[in-house]
Amino acid sequence: MISKQDIDRISEGWAKEFSVDPYVLKQRDMDAWHELDGLIYDRPQDALLVLEKIAETDLINWTFEGLAVGPLRTFLMNHGDRYGEELGAIRRRNKAFDEMYTMATEGM
Repeated sequence: MISKQDIDRISEGWAKEFSVDPYVLKQRDMDAWHELDGLIYDRPQDALLVLEKIAETDLINWTFEGLAVGPLRTFLMNHGDRYGEELGAIRRRNKAFDEMYTMATEGM
């Protein structure tokens, strides 16, 4: 199980990395992105905790949309059928996550 400190570190890092102007990708530190991506594939339950934590953050539009159509969509495509109950619970308690979920599922 992922620690609270790692959840905070990855979620804060991901939000920071993707709050940068989208046209300066070369200047971004992508460590949190890679960590979250690894969790999505290898430890989906932990990834879900990080995704929820990021969704609790006050994100700019670019970052909000990036989370929805990036990591959240990847999570749903790979594990959505196995985590339906958990996803539903997060959606009920977190309005931003619910909006991201809707955005992530559009076109799937």
